[in-house]
Amino acid sequence: MPKILVVDDEPNIIELARLYLEREGYQVEGVSTGQDALSKQSTGHPDLIVLDLMLPDIDGFEVCRQLRAKSDIPILMLTARKDDVDKIVGLELGADDYFTKPFNPRELVARVKAILRRYQAGLKPTETIDIGDLHIDLSRHEVAVAGQPVKLRTKEFALLVAFAQNPGIVFSREKLLDMVWGYDYYGDPYRRCACESPSRENGRLTCQYRDASGNRIQNDGNGGGWMSLRTRLFVSYVLIVVLCLCMVAVSVTVLLQGYRDSLAMESLEDVARPVYVQVISLIKGEVTTSELWSNMQEQAEKNDIHILFGNRRGDIISQVTPGASSGQQPIDVPREELPSRISRSEQGRFVASGGQIFLYSAYPLTRPDQTATTVDTLIIAVPRGGALAVWTVLFRPFLLAGLIALVVSLVIAILLARSVYRPIQRVTEAVEKIAQGQYDQEVPAAGPREVRRLAVSFNQMVEQVKQSQQRLRHFVADVSHQLRSPLTSIQGFAEAMLDGTADDEATRLKAATIINDESKRMRRQVDELLELARIQSGQLRIAREYVDVNELLEQCQEIMSVQAEEQSVLVKTRIEPHMTVFGDTDRLEQVFNNLLDNAIKNSPAKGEVIVNGHRCGTDSIEIHVIDDGPGIPPEQVPFVFDRFYQAGGIRTGVGLGLAIAKEIVVAHGGTIEASSTPGAGTEFIVR
Repeated sequence: MPKILVVDDEPNIIELARLYLEREGYQVEGVSTGQDALSKQSTGHPDLIVLDLMLPDIDGFEVCRQLRAKSDIPILMLTARKDDVDKIVGLELGADDYFTKPFNPRELVARVKAILRRYQAGLKPTETIDIGDLHIDLSRHEVAVAGQPVKLRTKEFALLVAFAQNPGIVFSREKLLDMVWGYDYYGDPYRRCACESPSRENGRLTCQYRDASGNRIQNDGNGGGWMSLRTRLFVSYVLIVVLCLCMVAVSVTVLLQGYRDSLAMESLEDVARPVYVQVISLIKGEVTTSELWSNMQEQAEKNDIHILFGNRRGDIISQVTPGASSGQQPIDVPREELPSRISRSEQGRFVASGGQIFLYSAYPLTRPDQTATTVDTLIIAVPRGGALAVWTVLFRPFLLAGLIALVVSLVIAILLARSVYRPIQRVTEAVEKIAQGQYDQEVPAAGPREVRRLAVSFNQMVEQVKQSQQRLRHFVADVSHQLRSPLTSIQGFAEAMLDGTADDEATRLKAATIINDESKRMRRQVDELLELARIQSGQLRIAREYVDVNELLEQCQEIMSVQAEEQSVLVKTRIEPHMTVFGDTDRLEQVFNNLLDNAIKNSPAKGEVIVNGHRCGTDSIEIHVIDDGPGIPPEQVPFVFDRFYQAGGIRTGVGLGLAIAKEIVVAHGGTIEASSTPGAGTEFIVR
């Protein structure tokens, strides 16, 4: 009769496996620790071991490794851990099969039979699958088609194996999610996406996606904008540079206009002085009128100047106009614009009737006592050069200087744009990877101060998101594992009652009792999980009132007295009088009831649980709950407040009491810690 060793820390799982395996004629023995499993393998020589992974002392992986080091015994891993990594590690360590909870007990029997049949025939379970040109190596996690290796992601490989191991079978979406993702899949189960029009670009497979409603999901990688940030920054810098150059040009033009007038005045003075000398010569009778007039016309044509003669009232008596022979009209100047009654030469400007501005040099020709109609002023005028005239002179040097400035500015603009968009580009790339589930991203804090602050804040956010996702992943994994064990017991024993495996009244009563106990256990787990979730999400309201600690601890001792008597444990209190705190009476009672319950359950018969309380300073107190149980190994003490943690492998509840107690104490602004010495008991300290 083949001997089967079932290793599981859940007694009901061992009992369920025993019920079905013994019905098939197997001899079944069960143990709850890894160390016991190694001992039984050495002394009992079982034919097959059904091994759980999450054992209290040595985990299943280590047990499997030690078994494989000295024996070739068949090993079937039976566990609630469905992660692909766990499956791969288990199979690579030497496990012959990997079976997950909750399970069909008849399928467990079928797998045991198949493994033993292969071993009895001298064959090990196949580690490869070959279907046509498809070759799958399960142990190496490799796939080849027609001899060519194909790279697949973890989930893609798991999907392929699921289909290859079950040819011709149609799976529902929910079944595939359970087989491949298991409890690690917590995405939106209603958002179905299918790849449409796949293509390969630059070595990457790109797809267009549509959701369940037929809406296209944008996945072009450029954000849908017509201009990238880099281009916008560059164009902005270029526009700023060009605008600045134009403003400089206009400013220089305005500033140089006055300088241009000064130069024109000096040039006009050089031309006007000979004309004035000739007019004085005429007055003195040294030249004739015809000679003077001819000379002035020549000077007007040669130097493009207007020669005006005015009287003391400001009227133009006569003028010589350049280009008169070609039809140029004399200028018309209002009387108030022209200089008159001057006693010495002067320079200035006037505006002709047409609006044109002229620069002039004026010279007195008569004495002040002469008549008003006599010519007394000589005016030599030239049109004032405008902005175009200034630019005609400065265009070439300005163009050269502007081009040089533009080129230098463009280089600087490229560098500045790069210093801004590169850090933001790194943040964008990191965000895209985080959206794909790659949380190990860190952006270097480089660039301008604001960008560095963005990088630092982003890195802090990523770390918080990473920790949050890890907590969520661990929480889902913990919940899944803790619920799978009672679900397996409930499902298995219910099936045993239905299919006749529990064929006598005592067996049926035992199965019904286990189903009832496991249902209550699941209810406690769900209730405590919901309470823990409310506390951690900040939804728990803490009442604020003065609490008499002495009265509170006496009440807790009275509540736990029945349990203490049943286990023959003596509870002693040593509390300083008149101790009060500001908090929630009900929640603090929950904390101390939990600590007392934990201490009583872990204390031996006729053992003692001591509760000490004293003040710490003027505004705080300290409560010690001490038992004389087996204690906790030092390496496990830091984890006693984690969800579902069972210190030392001793199952005293669902593993959430201490986690809830810690959250309540923290919500009150206090702390709770544990210290323990193996063999000398454990002490919990609440401050």
